[in-house]
Amino acid sequence: MRVFAAAAMELPPGLPEALARSARLELGPAARPVGPGGMHLTLAFLGEVPPGRVGAAGACLDALSGSGTFTAVPGEAGFFPSPEKPRVFWLGFGAGAERLAEAAARLSAALRGEGFVLEERPFVPHLTLARLKGSVPAAAAGKAAAAAVSLCRGMSFPVSGAVLFSSALSPDGPRYSQLKRVEF
Repeated sequence: MRVFAAAAMELPPGLPEALARSARLELGPAARPVGPGGMHLTLAFLGEVPPGRVGAAGACLDALSGSGTFTAVPGEAGFFPSPEKPRVFWLGFGAGAERLAEAAARLSAALRGEGFVLEERPFVPHLTLARLKGSVPAAAAGKAAAAAVSLCRGMSFPVSGAVLFSSALSPDGPRYSQLKRVEF
């Protein structure tokens, strides 16, 4: 089963839907917005995990228990791997980003200590807003980023813990199931 750990982050009611509408409007048919129930901030992606190892992955979440809740404030929006070749449209964080990075580092260390192999790319705390297929004009990309930042201006998101999820891919997008949760 495909497994990942995400921050337990509360988004204001209606915000995921507004961000999805805005991405669709600004980026057009190239955008496949993330559904409201699918927006999450991944702390560690484990990929395919044998059922017998899922418990060990869940036990690694305990490394984050009791670290204290905090608030994350949305910052910039952008594109992975680059604005010139966008495949993912994301919303990043300003305040709280350092705490998210610390949580990701502690969790990754615990997972590696249990023998899990993780991606080596640098952690960038973000919410994926849309996946992109095809090209997006630079002007549209700029408008989409500005619109996402504008929609989130003045907001903050409480981060209260971490959740281990499994994901099942389907034609309608991934379906997530919570396997374990720990409180910060």
